[in-house]
Amino acid sequence: MEDIRFTKEHYYIIMENDLATVGLSDYALSEIKREITLIELPEINSLYNKNDQIGSMFFGDDDLELYTPFTGEMTEINENLINEPDTIKNSTYDDNWLFRMYLTDMEELQDTMSEDEYNEYLENL
Repeated sequence: MEDIRFTKEHYYIIMENDLATVGLSDYALSEIKREITLIELPEINSLYNKNDQIGSMFFGDDDLELYTPFTGEMTEINENLINEPDTIKNSTYDDNWLFRMYLTDMEELQDTMSEDEYNEYLENL
């Protein structure tokens, strides 16, 4: 598997040069017990700062606000999730990603964890 990184906010990141593919971790998705009925994703070609709200997921009477873990330019969103939002829970990293963005501050990657570090982090929650 590619080098995958994680954030404390339960995003996974797969890097290819300065392009980040970002999605929700298996742990985060397993915590959503209801059907996801709607996913709102960010606008392509827009610039975002780290921790900007960029969308939402809706399930039942609840919602989950989505934030960008990095500063950069949004290059692509996963259109499949807009049409079939609940498929995000049954997918692999190849097709359950939320968005892709070019990072403008590569140092922000220092705030991420390896898969082993993330699993240890989960054990301590």
